[in-house]
Amino acid sequence: MKARYGSLALALLFVTGSAWADDDVEQREDPWEYDKAKSEKREKAEQEEKDSERTFGNSGEIAITAERLVGFSRTTRKIKLVGPDQKDTVTRVHLFLNQNGDPLGYSAARLAFDVFVMDGLSLGGALGYSSDADGATSREFLVAPRIGYALMFSELIGVWPRAGVTYQDQELGVSGAKAKIAMLAGTVEAELVLVPTANVVFTLGPSYDFGLVGKYNPDPGAKTDIAQDEFGFSAGLGVFF
Repeated sequence: MKARYGSLALALLFVTGSAWADDDVEQREDPWEYDKAKSEKREKAEQEEKDSERTFGNSGEIAITAERLVGFSRTTRKIKLVGPDQKDTVTRVHLFLNQNGDPLGYSAARLAFDVFVMDGLSLGGALGYSSDADGATSREFLVAPRIGYALMFSELIGVWPRAGVTYQDQELGVSGAKAKIAMLAGTVEAELVLVPTANVVFTLGPSYDFGLVGKYNPDPGAKTDIAQDEFGFSAGLGVFF
């Protein structure tokens, strides 16, 4: 009887061991496929991390850009007077420099800060300042809050349309007298975004500033209204992180 039970136990042990062996073989039946899948998974994770570092407009990113560094602009200005209104048009082409001693329109270079509060959606603004002291002092201050949306077609290229307002304050010194100008304009921009490498961005595209309200205070003279519109096309350079 004991021999019979012993034989039965050995048989059960053999069958169980065979099943375990079969399970182990099934798990390891193709080690090459297992290594290949593991390698592909690792490469995919590395590529996703690389794309995340390079792609512009992710939630939480901050972009700092120097704008309107290079380009051209056409400014149309009208000052309301007692007699005929004073009208003039100025066309500028600039390469890192703008002419001082003259109302610069809205084409003056500026430094911008934008925060992406969610993927694509940005809130920010730009600041600019210039001055010229050569017998008579002229200066200009500009601030331009805005909202935008960056739409990337790939990790390399996308568009970043923005809309906001631009406030400009100018003081123009002519022959010892000082004229003051304050203007508010609506601003729309449609820029192409290029990301050649991680954390670097180029911007290129048109802008349109349309006058909403403006005051011109000549010295001597009485305060009057001024209207100024400007179309431009320019390029800039920035970083994001």
